[in-house]
Amino acid sequence: MSSATSVWAETPSFDPANGLLKVPELLIEDHLYTDVEVGFDPDNHYRLLTYLPPVLLTDDDDQKSVQLKPGQVLEIKLRANATTGFQWEFDDTSIAIVQRLGGHVYVVDPPPANSSLHIVGRGGYDTWKFKAVKSGTALLKLMYRQGWEPANEGKLFQVNLTVL
Repeated sequence: MSSATSVWAETPSFDPANGLLKVPELLIEDHLYTDVEVGFDPDNHYRLLTYLPPVLLTDDDDQKSVQLKPGQVLEIKLRANATTGFQWEFDDTSIAIVQRLGGHVYVVDPPPANSSLHIVGRGGYDTWKFKAVKSGTALLKLMYRQGWEPANEGKLFQVNLTVL
């Protein structure tokens, strides 16, 4: 028995010249694909033909340089533990080449295997999504800190972005 996959699509348009569906944004599970073209195989099953996959970054990608195409989504998934009062903050609204897509989402790590315990203080991940909207370069910064600390104190995650 297969499990269901969660899918959402922005209103598609049909291109009769080549028989393709064009979908501006397609959300599969928790990943957002942009500029999607959908075709059909001989058995009339949908097939993604072209798309801009999201660029996924983690803690290991700190200080890296990333290139995006206009419309492409950047997902940043960073270790966090909300029970400690720490949280990732993005406060640089001067970055005009990307647009933040909603707020961040915090997900707690699942319990250890063979355990039904809900351990207090267990960590998780904080996920941020951005969409490339304008050509240029910028330094994207996220700060992991407690809200009562001075703004410049905490762990810094940063990436150099270039939108082509």
